[in-house]
Amino acid sequence: EEDDVDVIITDLRMPGMSGQAFITEVRQTEKEKRKRKVPIIVLTAESNMEERVNCLSKYGATDYLLKPIKLSQLLQGITYAIVGPRGHKKTIMIVEDDTISACFLAQTLKQQGHDAFVSKTIKEAKDGIVENGHNLDLILLDNMLPDGQGRDLAIFMRQYKQTKKTPIVSISGMSSAEQKVLYEGVDLLAYMQKPLKKTEVLSIINLLHQ
Repeated sequence: EEDDVDVIITDLRMPGMSGQAFITEVRQTEKEKRKRKVPIIVLTAESNMEERVNCLSKYGATDYLLKPIKLSQLLQGITYAIVGPRGHKKTIMIVEDDTISACFLAQTLKQQGHDAFVSKTIKEAKDGIVENGHNLDLILLDNMLPDGQGRDLAIFMRQYKQTKKTPIVSISGMSSAEQKVLYEGVDLLAYMQKPLKKTEVLSIINLLHQ
């Protein structure tokens, strides 16, 4: 019975039905029958970041593990899927001047047990990075800011030793394709289009604990 299943582990590429189609069917069945959402972990060799984000935010997977997978990674993924983000607390800077958007992002992250703080300008963000850059796990970066563009801050981060490899996610009203052009030559984790959904925000966080 479906209620006896604690977690589902599926490949992304399968004969007869893709992993995406399988996840969609499971989630649709749960919705129709008003069943609880069973955590679904995707195992795949597909490293495309956009595909990974889609599996989590669009199709409804809980986690996404890249092959080859070590047993310790699989056990960590199963634990994370079942018990949630305990033990995976992240420190996240939100660079966003829109008060409503910033509050939504901060509240969503704090509800999941993460530390989140907001910088409304590039200057505020740079000050925070210089002071606390070694503790940052992620930057959520708006592009249009009062004192410049998010790209300027992203370039600064990639040149600053403590945040050279810190994941950056672009959040903008522009499409993902337009954001990729804007940030060409700058290493970003993902591109998210506003307005953001809670599931989209959490899907990015899920990728960080791998």
